[in-house]
Amino acid sequence: MTALHRQQLRAPDFLIIGAQRSASSYLHHCLREHPQLFLPRNEVVYFEDPDYEQRDAAFLSRLFATAAPTQRCGFKRPELLSRPECPERISQELPDARLVAVLREPISRTVSAYFHYMRAGVLPLAPLNVGIRQILGGELDAEFPKAREVVDYSRYGEHLLRYYQLFRPSSILVLLDEDFRQGALATLERVHSFLGVRPDFVPSMLTERANSGVYSLPRLRLLRTGSRFVYRYRRGSRYVSLRDNWRTRGAYRAVRWADRAALAPLYGNAAPELAHDVRVELTKLFASDLDQLEALLDRPLDRWREAAA
Repeated sequence: MTALHRQQLRAPDFLIIGAQRSASSYLHHCLREHPQLFLPRNEVVYFEDPDYEQRDAAFLSRLFATAAPTQRCGFKRPELLSRPECPERISQELPDARLVAVLREPISRTVSAYFHYMRAGVLPLAPLNVGIRQILGGELDAEFPKAREVVDYSRYGEHLLRYYQLFRPSSILVLLDEDFRQGALATLERVHSFLGVRPDFVPSMLTERANSGVYSLPRLRLLRTGSRFVYRYRRGSRYVSLRDNWRTRGAYRAVRWADRAALAPLYGNAAPELAHDVRVELTKLFASDLDQLEALLDRPLDRWREAAA
């Protein structure tokens, strides 16, 4: 067997499993700069339905065909945390993988996800409180089944428990997005050490932001037209696929440029406030899950409770 063949059969050493809208993109960009790590530029869809049955056994190894033999390989996919079919598949195929999760206060993550899903075109455009009430009431389930993910993906205790039941606790590193805000360099050093690479590497985008949200409905109306170039989504389905080629990326960049040049100065990007009754309902909804998460992490989450109040 040639050295190239052995390299092509490599499996990932680690996964960034989420959570969605919780600084996982920031972490991904920072880790991609580390000379001892190799991560694909885009998210990798593999372990989820319906893609899992459609991929061949060598799919993952081909992702790392250009990685150096000394580099540790991994990829990012935030949906892995919350999709119930994924943990067992990962444990069967990658039992020794290291898993990194970044979590965000669940109500703020829910709000961010709501606008993100509108931008992607998988939710109808509607003001924040109108849309969240519809999601909580199940009014969108039939036509927009991904709507439930906006709230369900914030149940971190429920989702992480599946991983802790299958992996050693020492194989899982769980961070909070506030860890990066309070000390990005120290937090990255923790991640580097966890992954077994030089901890003191400083990425160029240490103080940058990645994948920032847009909250203006007029701007989202334009941006979701751009999303049609890069995402393939059929209404009534839960599944979104990526169109990744130079034409789609170019068209999407053109729409984003138009938004920044014309609409952003006009409409700004002020995030709307949750209505009191909506915040109360979400607080009650996440209360028991926060208790479970605190027990799993052995870390108090009082600030999250204060933010939700």
